[in-house]
Amino acid sequence: MHNLKDVKSSSIMIIMAVLLAILPGCSEKVVNSDFLDQGTIRISASLDGIAYAGQVSYGSITVTGPGIIEPIVSELIVENGYLVGEVIVPAGRNRVFRIEVYDKSEVLIYTGRTTVNVASSTGDAEPLLITINLYPQVPMMKIVPGTITALEYSNFAVDLKVYNISELNQIEFSINYDYYLLYVDSFELNPGLGSNVTYYYIDQSGFAIGIQDTITGNMIVDDTGYAYLGTLYFSTYNVPYGSLADTTELPLEIHYMADNEGNSIFLEQVAPEGSVVELLAAEYFLSGNWLMNEYEGDAVYDSSGNGLDGLAYGTTINEGSYGMARYFNGSSDYIEVGDDDLLDITEGITIELEVLIEDGSDDAVILSKQGANGNANFMLEYRRYATTGDQLILSYGLPPRTSFVVPINLADNEWHYIIMGIPFTTPVGAFCAVDWQTRTMSVPNMSSRQEVLTNDGSLLFGRQPGEDGLYLMGGLDNISIYRTALSESMFDVGK
Repeated sequence: MHNLKDVKSSSIMIIMAVLLAILPGCSEKVVNSDFLDQGTIRISASLDGIAYAGQVSYGSITVTGPGIIEPIVSELIVENGYLVGEVIVPAGRNRVFRIEVYDKSEVLIYTGRTTVNVASSTGDAEPLLITINLYPQVPMMKIVPGTITALEYSNFAVDLKVYNISELNQIEFSINYDYYLLYVDSFELNPGLGSNVTYYYIDQSGFAIGIQDTITGNMIVDDTGYAYLGTLYFSTYNVPYGSLADTTELPLEIHYMADNEGNSIFLEQVAPEGSVVELLAAEYFLSGNWLMNEYEGDAVYDSSGNGLDGLAYGTTINEGSYGMARYFNGSSDYIEVGDDDLLDITEGITIELEVLIEDGSDDAVILSKQGANGNANFMLEYRRYATTGDQLILSYGLPPRTSFVVPINLADNEWHYIIMGIPFTTPVGAFCAVDWQTRTMSVPNMSSRQEVLTNDGSLLFGRQPGEDGLYLMGGLDNISIYRTALSESMFDVGK
């Protein structure tokens, strides 16, 4: 969900402690308690979002504070779209970190500062994150954020802001974008600008509009020359075939500006700063893909390239929906894939597979990733109910678990294509399709949902762990698990 909260800061500075040294023979970490006035901390800095702007040349970190006789200054250089550097800071209270960013003409364009206690204590080294808001020091129009990561067939939004432009009454600008990767859904003018402020389209390539206060003498900026103009909403197409990611720029061009008396403002005085979009393919989030196309043996290979091969206990190999498939007897057959970080899924999940339910079978667990205490990171079941009808259930958490329920009667002894995309923390975007048709889904009350907990249990196909765990009597084919909730629009399913 896009946050329209108005913030005047332009970027975020993150400083991460990656190499720590303080006392010989001790392993130290940076904390904000158990303070020690001795030793030094080496800090690596990475500044995201502004280095793509053409005017950015270099930056600097300056550290001052009690006991620091001379300010500690370290340079930040542009590297792979980031401003990076390193500074060694003595442990101490009230360390003031100041960031300055300069353009190619040696003009200061951003500053930011914060004060923290840099302390140390024994233990394993852990990162310290220091967040510094950066503020433009020159007249500027900017797309915020400066870098965006988006999934193919999804959407994202950017804010449009101006800084340090006094008495601005009218501005015309355009944003170009790659039509093969992105398209503009809509623009939402900031209602806080007032009822007299309107926007209109202009004759330029890309998304091009003008914004103006229609009353002569009025301004669309505040006394500091700042204004949040509005929000532009994009949708994404697919990443080019064969790629996991693609990067595209959103360059910003200003065409005209006027002050509250109708006088033109020189465009050369205002720095336009665009943004960069990294578009990720669905396969970027693919944890594993098990085609079940083996003709013999107990090995079940993962074709994703992630190496999450499984081992079959029992099962029968026979023709499936596409190629071969694995069949389960409902009492002892299953496939086990060992625990892996790629199966620790916390934000959302998408499961895509072909399943066959045999005539006369009972309740079945199609797949599960469950720990010894009954906690399910995720579990997909098919439940039979004589009175209300059968249900397909995707759940997580400790019993009774948080469940997304799809009423569906799957025809016995037939292959069915199933895909479910579930965000764990919100019902928005959850969907299920069976046999290429979108199905009604009952979503849980998120206020009482279970916590999403990972576990060290194996991923099991065809059963649930434990003596009383349910098994599958039927077949499985072509299973894919993604560690995110993909969009329904990514799949060719109908209503």
